[in-house]
Amino acid sequence: MGLNGIEKFLEKIKNITPPEIFGRVYVKNGVKNYTGIDLDIKKIKISTKEGCVYIKTTPAEKNIIFLNKEKIINFLKEKMGEKSPKEIR
Repeated sequence: MGLNGIEKFLEKIKNITPPEIFGRVYVKNGVKNYTGIDLDIKKIKISTKEGCVYIKTTPAEKNIIFLNKEKIINFLKEKMGEKSPKEIR
């Protein structure tokens, strides 16, 4: 295989998108940082087609998240780059 083969292999895996679980962890951390709400990772769904995060929670918590939505989205852009969600619902 040699060094040339290893370089090609590393080049291929360099740009792999992390699994959805990492995105959920970033959403959970962003919401926790800006609202104090500790979400269950299983209640977070990230739609890559729509660029949207869906969170199942109580109406009161949804209101708090909505009030801090821009801060959370900016946090996600920092952590996830251009593949970050653009909307929270």
